[in-house]
Amino acid sequence: MKRILIGLLLIVATAALGGHYYYERQVEKRVESAARLLGQMGGNLEYREVVIGLSGDIRVEDIQLRVPGMPSAVSIDRASLHTGGLMGVHRLAMDAREQLLPTRLGVSFDGIRIPLSGVTQSGNPGVTDAFAAAGCGGRTGFSALDIVKMGYSEFVMDTRVDYRLVGDGELLSVTVDTLMREMNNTRVEMDFSLGAPSRHAPAVAMAMPNAQLLSVMIDYQDKGYARRVLDFCTEETGLEREAFLAQHLSAWQDIWHQFGLTAGPTMVDAYREFLSNPDQFRLQIKPGGSLQAEDLSGLSTELMLYYLPMELSVNQGSMNRLDLSVMDEAEAEAWREARRERAVDSDSEAEQATDAGGPAQDDEGRITIETLRNAANATVELRLTNGHILEGVVYSVGEDRLQLQRFQNGGYVIQPVDYADIEEAYLREK
Repeated sequence: MKRILIGLLLIVATAALGGHYYYERQVEKRVESAARLLGQMGGNLEYREVVIGLSGDIRVEDIQLRVPGMPSAVSIDRASLHTGGLMGVHRLAMDAREQLLPTRLGVSFDGIRIPLSGVTQSGNPGVTDAFAAAGCGGRTGFSALDIVKMGYSEFVMDTRVDYRLVGDGELLSVTVDTLMREMNNTRVEMDFSLGAPSRHAPAVAMAMPNAQLLSVMIDYQDKGYARRVLDFCTEETGLEREAFLAQHLSAWQDIWHQFGLTAGPTMVDAYREFLSNPDQFRLQIKPGGSLQAEDLSGLSTELMLYYLPMELSVNQGSMNRLDLSVMDEAEAEAWREARRERAVDSDSEAEQATDAGGPAQDDEGRITIETLRNAANATVELRLTNGHILEGVVYSVGEDRLQLQRFQNGGYVIQPVDYADIEEAYLREK
Protein backbone atom coordinates (compact mmCIF):
# COMPACT_ATOMS: atom_id res chain seq x y z
CA MET A 1 0.00 0.00 0.00
CA LYS A 2 2.82 2.36 0.91
CA ARG A 3 4.46 1.72 -2.47
CA ILE A 4 1.19 2.45 -4.24
CA LEU A 5 0.81 5.76 -2.39
CA ILE A 6 4.40 6.75 -3.17
CA GLY A 7 3.84 5.83 -6.80
CA LEU A 8 0.70 7.94 -6.96
CA LEU A 9 2.53 10.91 -5.41
CA LEU A 10 5.31 10.56 -7.97
CA ILE A 11 2.78 10.52 -10.80
CA VAL A 12 1.05 13.65 -9.44
CA ALA A 13 4.39 15.45 -8.94
CA THR A 14 5.54 14.54 -12.45
CA ALA A 15 2.25 15.74 -13.93
CA ALA A 16 2.43 18.98 -11.93
CA LEU A 17 6.01 19.69 -12.97
CA GLY A 18 5.20 18.84 -16.57
CA GLY A 19 2.17 21.14 -16.52
CA HIS A 20 4.22 23.85 -14.86
CA TYR A 21 6.87 23.68 -17.59
CA TYR A 22 4.19 23.56 -20.29
CA TYR A 23 2.46 26.73 -19.05
CA GLU A 24 5.76 28.59 -18.74
CA ARG A 25 6.57 27.79 -22.36
CA GLN A 26 3.09 28.90 -23.47
CA VAL A 27 3.49 32.24 -21.69
CA GLU A 28 6.96 32.69 -23.20
CA LYS A 29 5.54 32.13 -26.68
CA ARG A 30 2.92 34.83 -26.14
CA VAL A 31 5.46 37.31 -24.76
CA GLU A 32 7.76 36.64 -27.73
CA SER A 33 4.82 37.14 -30.09
CA ALA A 34 4.06 40.51 -28.44
CA ALA A 35 7.75 41.48 -28.74
CA ARG A 36 7.77 40.69 -32.47
CA LEU A 37 4.57 42.66 -33.04
CA LEU A 38 5.96 45.66 -31.14
CA GLY A 39 9.20 45.42 -33.12
CA GLN A 40 7.24 45.56 -36.39
CA MET A 41 5.65 48.80 -35.14
CA GLY A 42 9.06 50.35 -34.44
CA GLY A 43 9.16 49.61 -30.71
CA ASN A 44 11.13 47.14 -28.63
CA LEU A 45 10.46 44.65 -25.82
CA GLU A 46 13.18 42.79 -23.96
CA TYR A 47 12.94 40.68 -20.79
CA ARG A 48 15.09 38.32 -18.74
CA GLU A 49 12.77 35.36 -18.07
CA VAL A 50 9.24 34.07 -17.58
CA VAL A 51 8.54 32.34 -14.26
CA ILE A 52 5.45 30.67 -12.78
CA GLY A 53 5.75 30.60 -8.99
CA LEU A 54 4.21 28.13 -6.57
CA SER A 55 1.76 30.88 -5.55
CA GLY A 56 0.32 30.79 -9.07
CA ASP A 57 1.83 34.13 -10.08
CA ILE A 58 2.93 34.30 -13.71
CA ARG A 59 5.89 36.71 -13.77
CA VAL A 60 7.89 38.35 -16.53
CA GLU A 61 11.14 39.66 -15.04
CA ASP A 62 13.34 42.66 -15.91
CA ILE A 63 11.44 44.25 -18.80
CA GLN A 64 12.82 46.97 -21.06
CA LEU A 65 10.02 48.56 -23.08
CA ARG A 66 10.07 51.20 -25.79
CA VAL A 67 6.77 52.10 -27.44
CA PRO A 68 6.63 54.21 -30.65
CA GLY A 69 5.92 57.81 -29.72
CA MET A 70 7.34 57.53 -26.20
CA PRO A 71 10.27 59.92 -25.59
CA SER A 72 12.36 57.26 -23.81
CA ALA A 73 12.42 53.61 -22.82
CA VAL A 74 10.72 52.42 -19.65
CA SER A 75 12.12 49.68 -17.45
CA ILE A 76 9.87 47.43 -15.34
CA ASP A 77 11.27 45.18 -12.65
CA ARG A 78 8.41 42.71 -12.89
CA ALA A 79 5.02 42.21 -14.55
CA SER A 80 2.81 39.62 -12.86
CA LEU A 81 -0.52 37.89 -13.40
CA HIS A 82 -2.01 36.74 -10.09
CA THR A 83 -4.18 33.63 -10.46
CA GLY A 84 -4.62 32.77 -6.78
CA GLY A 85 -2.66 29.51 -6.61
CA LEU A 86 -0.82 26.92 -8.67
CA MET A 87 -4.12 25.35 -9.75
CA GLY A 88 -5.23 28.87 -10.64
CA VAL A 89 -2.89 28.78 -13.66
CA HIS A 90 -4.61 25.64 -14.88
CA ARG A 91 -8.08 27.10 -14.22
CA LEU A 92 -7.09 30.25 -16.10
CA ALA A 93 -6.05 28.15 -19.11
CA MET A 94 -9.28 26.14 -19.00
CA ASP A 95 -11.40 29.30 -18.68
CA ALA A 96 -9.58 30.87 -21.63
CA ARG A 97 -10.26 27.79 -23.70
CA GLU A 98 -13.98 28.05 -22.88
CA GLN A 99 -14.02 31.88 -23.31
CA LEU A 100 -14.90 32.31 -19.64
CA LEU A 101 -13.65 35.16 -17.46
CA PRO A 102 -12.01 33.95 -14.23
CA THR A 103 -14.03 34.76 -11.11
CA ARG A 104 -11.02 36.74 -9.86
CA LEU A 105 -7.74 37.85 -11.37
CA GLY A 106 -5.02 40.40 -10.70
CA VAL A 107 -2.28 42.01 -12.72
CA SER A 108 0.58 44.06 -11.33
CA PHE A 109 3.65 45.97 -12.49
CA ASP A 110 6.45 46.51 -9.97
CA GLY A 111 9.29 48.98 -10.34
CA ILE A 112 8.08 50.94 -13.38
CA ARG A 113 10.93 53.43 -13.76
CA ILE A 114 10.07 56.57 -15.69
CA PRO A 115 13.05 58.84 -16.42
CA LEU A 116 12.58 62.55 -15.84
CA SER A 117 13.53 63.14 -19.47
CA GLY A 118 10.02 61.92 -20.28
CA VAL A 119 8.60 64.79 -18.24
CA THR A 120 11.09 67.22 -19.82
CA GLN A 121 10.28 66.21 -23.36
CA SER A 122 6.52 65.94 -22.96
CA GLY A 123 6.56 69.27 -21.16
CA ASN A 124 2.78 69.46 -20.80
CA PRO A 125 1.76 69.30 -17.13
CA GLY A 126 -1.39 67.49 -16.17
CA VAL A 127 -4.35 68.83 -14.25
CA THR A 128 -3.04 67.43 -10.95
CA ASP A 129 0.27 69.23 -11.46
CA ALA A 130 -1.58 72.47 -12.11
CA PHE A 131 -3.36 72.23 -8.76
CA ALA A 132 -0.20 71.23 -6.89
CA ALA A 133 1.80 74.09 -8.45
CA ALA A 134 -0.85 76.75 -7.79
CA GLY A 135 0.74 79.96 -6.53
CA CYS A 136 4.27 78.55 -6.94
CA GLY A 137 5.85 81.48 -8.75
CA GLY A 138 3.38 81.54 -11.61
CA ARG A 139 3.88 77.86 -12.54
CA THR A 140 1.15 75.86 -14.26
CA GLY A 141 2.99 72.62 -13.51
CA PHE A 142 6.35 71.28 -12.39
CA SER A 143 9.22 70.84 -14.83
CA ALA A 144 11.84 68.08 -14.61
CA LEU A 145 14.24 70.59 -13.09
CA ASP A 146 11.67 71.39 -10.39
CA ILE A 147 11.28 67.68 -9.65
CA VAL A 148 15.07 67.31 -9.36
CA LYS A 149 15.18 70.22 -6.91
CA MET A 150 12.58 68.40 -4.83
CA GLY A 151 15.01 65.51 -4.48
CA TYR A 152 13.74 63.05 -7.11
CA SER A 153 15.93 61.59 -9.85
CA GLU A 154 13.20 59.47 -11.49
CA PHE A 155 9.62 58.33 -10.98
CA VAL A 156 9.27 54.75 -9.69
CA MET A 157 5.76 53.29 -9.66
CA ASP A 158 4.16 50.03 -8.50
CA THR A 159 0.60 49.35 -9.57
CA ARG A 160 -1.83 46.48 -9.25
CA VAL A 161 -5.36 45.94 -10.61
CA ASP A 162 -7.64 43.21 -9.22
CA TYR A 163 -11.18 42.31 -10.19
CA ARG A 164 -13.71 39.91 -8.73
CA LEU A 165 -16.93 38.63 -10.25
CA VAL A 166 -19.68 37.94 -7.72
CA GLY A 167 -22.61 35.65 -8.40
CA ASP A 168 -21.10 34.33 -11.64
CA GLY A 169 -21.35 37.75 -13.32
CA GLU A 170 -24.02 39.61 -11.36
CA LEU A 171 -21.63 42.01 -9.56
CA LEU A 172 -18.17 43.31 -10.45
CA SER A 173 -15.65 44.65 -7.95
CA VAL A 174 -12.45 46.39 -9.14
CA THR A 175 -9.52 47.54 -7.02
CA VAL A 176 -6.58 49.63 -8.26
CA ASP A 177 -3.53 50.21 -6.06
CA THR A 178 -0.84 52.66 -7.21
CA LEU A 179 2.31 53.47 -5.27
CA MET A 180 4.57 56.28 -6.43
CA ARG A 181 7.64 55.51 -4.34
CA GLU A 182 8.60 58.29 -1.92
CA MET A 183 5.63 60.26 -3.24
CA ASN A 184 2.15 58.87 -2.57
CA ASN A 185 -0.06 55.80 -2.47
CA THR A 186 -3.57 55.71 -3.97
CA ARG A 187 -6.18 52.97 -3.69
CA VAL A 188 -9.38 53.04 -5.75
CA GLU A 189 -12.24 50.61 -5.09
CA MET A 190 -15.22 50.45 -7.47
CA ASP A 191 -18.33 48.26 -7.33
CA PHE A 192 -20.68 47.73 -10.26
CA SER A 193 -23.96 45.94 -10.73
CA LEU A 194 -23.05 44.08 -13.92
CA GLY A 195 -26.07 41.87 -14.46
CA ALA A 196 -24.25 39.47 -16.80
CA PRO A 197 -26.04 36.11 -17.19
CA SER A 198 -22.75 34.19 -17.01
CA ARG A 199 -18.95 34.50 -17.03
CA HIS A 200 -18.92 33.89 -20.77
CA ALA A 201 -16.73 36.67 -22.24
CA PRO A 202 -19.24 37.82 -24.93
CA ALA A 203 -22.02 37.96 -22.29
CA VAL A 204 -19.89 40.07 -19.94
CA ALA A 205 -18.87 42.36 -22.83
CA MET A 206 -22.54 42.91 -23.74
CA ALA A 207 -23.42 43.68 -20.12
CA MET A 208 -20.64 46.25 -19.55
CA PRO A 209 -22.35 49.26 -21.25
CA ASN A 210 -25.39 48.76 -18.97
CA ALA A 211 -23.39 48.20 -15.77
CA GLN A 212 -24.58 50.39 -12.90
CA LEU A 213 -22.03 52.14 -10.72
CA LEU A 214 -22.74 51.31 -7.07
CA SER A 215 -19.86 53.01 -5.23
CA VAL A 216 -16.36 54.45 -5.54
CA MET A 217 -13.83 54.83 -2.73
CA ILE A 218 -10.52 56.68 -3.24
CA ASP A 219 -7.90 56.55 -0.49
CA TYR A 220 -4.83 58.76 -0.81
CA GLN A 221 -1.81 58.46 1.49
CA ASP A 222 0.98 60.98 1.12
CA LYS A 223 4.48 59.52 1.24
CA GLY A 224 6.42 62.78 1.22
CA TYR A 225 5.46 64.39 -2.11
CA ALA A 226 3.15 67.09 -0.70
CA ARG A 227 5.71 68.15 1.88
CA ARG A 228 8.45 68.37 -0.74
CA VAL A 229 6.20 70.47 -2.97
CA LEU A 230 5.38 72.86 -0.14
CA ASP A 231 9.03 73.16 0.88
CA PHE A 232 10.11 73.74 -2.73
CA CYS A 233 7.46 76.38 -3.46
CA THR A 234 8.02 78.19 -0.16
CA GLU A 235 11.69 78.54 -1.05
CA GLU A 236 10.99 79.47 -4.70
CA THR A 237 8.58 82.26 -3.79
CA GLY A 238 10.69 83.55 -0.90
CA LEU A 239 7.60 83.81 1.31
CA GLU A 240 7.09 82.74 4.89
CA ARG A 241 5.34 79.38 5.19
CA GLU A 242 1.96 80.75 6.24
CA ALA A 243 2.07 83.49 3.58
CA PHE A 244 2.79 80.94 0.85
CA LEU A 245 0.03 78.60 2.05
CA ALA A 246 -2.46 81.49 1.84
CA GLN A 247 -1.22 82.35 -1.65
CA HIS A 248 -1.37 78.70 -2.73
CA LEU A 249 -4.89 78.23 -1.40
CA SER A 250 -6.13 81.32 -3.24
CA ALA A 251 -4.47 80.20 -6.51
CA TRP A 252 -5.86 76.67 -5.97
CA GLN A 253 -9.39 78.05 -5.77
CA ASP A 254 -8.70 80.12 -8.88
CA ILE A 255 -7.86 76.97 -10.86
CA TRP A 256 -11.24 75.48 -9.95
CA HIS A 257 -12.77 78.69 -11.30
CA GLN A 258 -10.90 78.19 -14.56
CA PHE A 259 -12.81 74.91 -14.92
CA GLY A 260 -16.10 76.68 -14.20
CA LEU A 261 -16.33 75.26 -10.66
CA THR A 262 -16.39 76.69 -7.15
CA ALA A 263 -14.86 74.93 -4.17
CA GLY A 264 -17.21 75.60 -1.25
CA PRO A 265 -16.22 76.38 2.36
CA THR A 266 -16.21 72.73 3.48
CA MET A 267 -13.92 71.71 0.63
CA VAL A 268 -11.59 74.69 1.19
CA ASP A 269 -11.39 73.97 4.93
CA ALA A 270 -10.63 70.29 4.22
CA TYR A 271 -7.81 71.22 1.84
CA ARG A 272 -6.44 73.74 4.36
CA GLU A 273 -6.37 70.94 6.94
CA PHE A 274 -4.49 68.68 4.53
CA LEU A 275 -1.94 71.42 3.80
CA SER A 276 -1.27 71.87 7.51
CA ASN A 277 -0.53 68.15 7.85
CA PRO A 278 -0.20 66.37 4.46
CA ASP A 279 -1.16 62.85 5.51
CA GLN A 280 -4.28 61.22 4.13
CA PHE A 281 -7.68 61.82 2.59
CA ARG A 282 -10.58 59.61 1.55
CA LEU A 283 -13.14 60.43 -1.14
CA GLN A 284 -16.36 58.43 -1.23
CA ILE A 285 -18.86 58.49 -4.10
CA LYS A 286 -22.31 56.90 -3.93
CA PRO A 287 -24.42 57.60 -7.03
CA GLY A 288 -27.85 59.00 -6.47
CA GLY A 289 -30.25 56.73 -8.38
CA SER A 290 -29.52 54.33 -11.22
CA LEU A 291 -26.48 55.43 -13.21
CA GLN A 292 -25.14 53.22 -15.98
CA ALA A 293 -21.52 53.25 -17.16
CA GLU A 294 -22.44 54.51 -20.64
CA ASP A 295 -24.32 57.47 -19.12
CA LEU A 296 -21.18 58.92 -17.50
CA SER A 297 -19.59 60.09 -20.77
CA GLY A 298 -22.67 62.09 -21.77
CA LEU A 299 -23.33 63.89 -18.50
CA SER A 300 -22.65 67.59 -18.11
CA THR A 301 -20.43 68.66 -15.21
CA GLU A 302 -23.47 69.94 -13.30
CA LEU A 303 -25.37 66.66 -13.69
CA MET A 304 -22.22 64.70 -12.89
CA LEU A 305 -21.95 66.48 -9.54
CA TYR A 306 -25.67 65.92 -8.94
CA TYR A 307 -25.72 62.21 -9.72
CA LEU A 308 -22.34 61.52 -8.08
CA PRO A 309 -22.52 63.14 -4.62
CA MET A 310 -19.15 62.99 -2.89
CA GLU A 311 -18.02 62.91 0.71
CA LEU A 312 -14.52 63.72 1.90
CA SER A 313 -12.52 62.84 4.99
CA VAL A 314 -9.09 64.35 5.71
CA ASN A 315 -6.50 62.86 8.08
CA GLN A 316 -8.94 60.24 9.44
CA GLY A 317 -11.50 62.89 10.29
CA SER A 318 -15.27 62.64 9.83
CA MET A 319 -16.83 62.33 6.38
CA ASN A 320 -18.39 65.57 5.08
CA ARG A 321 -20.30 66.41 1.92
CA LEU A 322 -17.96 67.80 -0.74
CA ASP A 323 -19.45 71.18 -1.71
CA LEU A 324 -17.95 71.49 -5.19
CA SER A 325 -20.43 73.24 -7.49
CA VAL A 326 -20.75 74.70 -10.97
CA MET A 327 -20.40 78.49 -11.14
CA ASP A 328 -23.51 80.33 -12.29
CA GLU A 329 -23.20 83.02 -14.96
CA ALA A 330 -23.05 85.89 -12.45
CA GLU A 331 -20.22 84.20 -10.51
CA ALA A 332 -18.35 83.41 -13.73
CA GLU A 333 -18.62 87.01 -14.99
CA ALA A 334 -17.46 88.41 -11.62
CA TRP A 335 -14.46 86.09 -11.69
CA ARG A 336 -13.58 87.04 -15.28
CA GLU A 337 -13.81 90.74 -14.41
CA ALA A 338 -11.52 90.23 -11.39
CA ARG A 339 -8.99 88.47 -13.62
CA ARG A 340 -9.08 91.31 -16.13
CA GLU A 341 -8.45 93.84 -13.36
CA ARG A 342 -5.52 91.81 -12.03
CA ALA A 343 -4.05 91.57 -15.53
CA VAL A 344 -4.32 95.36 -16.02
CA ASP A 345 -2.68 96.00 -12.63
CA SER A 346 0.09 93.55 -13.47
CA ASP A 347 0.79 95.18 -16.84
CA SER A 348 0.84 98.63 -15.19
CA GLU A 349 3.37 97.50 -12.58
CA ALA A 350 5.57 95.97 -15.29
CA GLU A 351 5.52 99.24 -17.28
CA GLN A 352 6.42 101.24 -14.17
CA ALA A 353 9.35 98.94 -13.45
CA THR A 354 10.60 99.32 -17.03
CA ASP A 355 10.28 103.14 -16.88
CA ALA A 356 12.24 103.14 -13.62
CA GLY A 357 15.09 101.23 -15.26
CA GLY A 358 14.36 97.92 -13.51
CA PRO A 359 13.82 94.53 -15.16
CA ALA A 360 10.68 94.28 -17.28
CA GLN A 361 8.99 91.58 -15.22
CA ASP A 362 5.73 91.37 -13.28
CA ASP A 363 5.37 90.03 -9.75
CA GLU A 364 5.05 86.50 -11.17
CA GLY A 365 8.41 86.88 -12.92
CA ARG A 366 7.01 87.22 -16.45
CA ILE A 367 9.40 88.99 -18.83
CA THR A 368 9.20 90.21 -22.42
CA ILE A 369 11.00 88.55 -25.32
CA GLU A 370 13.20 91.64 -25.58
CA THR A 371 14.24 91.20 -21.95
CA LEU A 372 14.81 87.51 -22.62
CA ARG A 373 17.27 88.43 -25.41
CA ASN A 374 19.40 90.08 -22.71
CA ALA A 375 18.99 87.39 -20.06
CA ALA A 376 22.16 85.33 -20.63
CA ASN A 377 22.95 83.04 -17.66
CA ALA A 378 19.49 83.63 -16.16
CA THR A 379 17.24 80.75 -15.04
CA VAL A 380 14.01 80.94 -17.01
CA GLU A 381 10.78 79.08 -17.66
CA LEU A 382 9.57 79.16 -21.26
CA ARG A 383 5.97 78.36 -22.18
CA LEU A 384 5.83 77.47 -25.85
CA THR A 385 3.02 77.96 -28.35
CA ASN A 386 2.60 74.18 -28.63
CA GLY A 387 1.79 73.94 -24.89
CA HIS A 388 5.18 72.59 -23.79
CA ILE A 389 7.03 74.10 -20.83
CA LEU A 390 10.83 74.26 -20.71
CA GLU A 391 12.95 75.33 -17.77
CA GLY A 392 16.68 75.88 -17.69
CA VAL A 393 19.52 78.40 -17.88
CA VAL A 394 19.95 80.72 -20.89
CA TYR A 395 23.29 79.47 -22.23
CA SER A 396 23.54 82.01 -25.07
CA VAL A 397 21.29 84.33 -27.07
CA GLY A 398 21.14 85.05 -30.78
CA GLU A 399 19.12 87.08 -33.26
CA ASP A 400 16.40 84.48 -33.90
CA ARG A 401 16.84 81.96 -31.10
CA LEU A 402 18.48 81.26 -27.76
CA GLN A 403 20.33 78.22 -26.45
CA LEU A 404 18.78 76.76 -23.27
CA GLN A 405 20.74 74.52 -20.92
CA ARG A 406 18.35 71.93 -19.49
CA PHE A 407 18.55 68.93 -17.17
CA GLN A 408 17.84 65.69 -19.04
CA ASN A 409 18.69 61.99 -18.63
CA GLY A 410 20.71 62.64 -15.49
CA GLY A 411 22.80 65.40 -17.12
CA TYR A 412 22.55 68.71 -18.93
CA VAL A 413 21.93 69.34 -22.63
CA ILE A 414 21.87 72.50 -24.76
CA GLN A 415 18.61 72.99 -26.69
CA PRO A 416 17.92 75.73 -29.25
CA VAL A 417 14.58 77.54 -28.85
CA ASP A 418 13.23 79.97 -31.47
CA TYR A 419 11.83 83.21 -30.07
CA ALA A 420 8.84 82.78 -32.41
CA ASP A 421 7.91 79.55 -30.56
CA ILE A 422 7.82 81.22 -27.13
CA GLU A 423 4.41 82.32 -25.93
CA GLU A 424 5.47 83.44 -22.43
CA ALA A 425 8.77 83.68 -20.56
CA TYR A 426 9.33 83.82 -16.81
CA LEU A 427 12.44 84.71 -14.82
CA ARG A 428 13.17 82.18 -12.06
CA GLU A 429 15.56 82.21 -9.15
CA LYS A 430 18.64 80.02 -9.52
